[in-house]
Amino acid sequence: MTNSSSKIFFAELEYAMREHRFLKNNPVAEALENGKANADQIKFAIEQYSMLPAWIVRLLAASRGRLHGWSDVQTELSNNIGEEAGSKTGGLSHVEILIRGLAEELKLDVRGVEYSQATQTFLDEMLQAIKTQSPAFAVGIAYALEDSATPELLVLSRVLNGYASLTKQSLPISAITLAGQSQPAEVTTMEEAKKLSLDDFLSLHVQEFEPGHRNRLAQALTERLTDEVKQELKNGFDFTLDLMDAWWDAMVRDGKIDSHPVFDRAALGGVA
Repeated sequence: MTNSSSKIFFAELEYAMREHRFLKNNPVAEALENGKANADQIKFAIEQYSMLPAWIVRLLAASRGRLHGWSDVQTELSNNIGEEAGSKTGGLSHVEILIRGLAEELKLDVRGVEYSQATQTFLDEMLQAIKTQSPAFAVGIAYALEDSATPELLVLSRVLNGYASLTKQSLPISAITLAGQSQPAEVTTMEEAKKLSLDDFLSLHVQEFEPGHRNRLAQALTERLTDEVKQELKNGFDFTLDLMDAWWDAMVRDGKIDSHPVFDRAALGGVA
């Protein structure tokens, strides 16, 4: 497929993604901003969200393992996995930076948090689909995770600031970071990485890491995009975003923020 055709394909995925409710009308952020959630309820949502960054390397590695013969795509996923593990942050993993920031700035200890049933289902369903569906479907899941990361982190930023407000703490995320216009910090050593604030963490991801992961993965996939691969990749992409919608809805329900539908795998219309 030509670069121009592939750009159209990925742009169409991006447009469809941003219409999903977990990004367009996120139920946790909206409940918070409408005064319908308390600190304990938002704490629960933040704790459950933290499970996704904790699993991201496992999910990307599983997708990579399905792509036999797709060496260029495997290489790009390896690069992304390396960055998540700390290759550009002095050896300190991204999830560790997030955990440290939550503890130091918001007094939230997410180590050892129990998975809700919905969170476990969300993660297990992705991993199972990666292992059992086609390679193109599996990489569609990986691409969905990379493509949705930036807007989802901006949603998380709103939630973190809301939690800080409810608990009378300083807002951790600046307005310029929320607008996606901050200047990311430069990090070369572990000591520098340990000093990163939550604002630094979000800025680096929104401005550099996640767009880079998405764009390089899309470029690596360009030569693989036959009609069949495009359809299967889109199927995996859509499957993942549907799971994310249901997962965020479940955070609202399980956190007793409001009355939302029970996380129902069969209702998602995904893979059998």
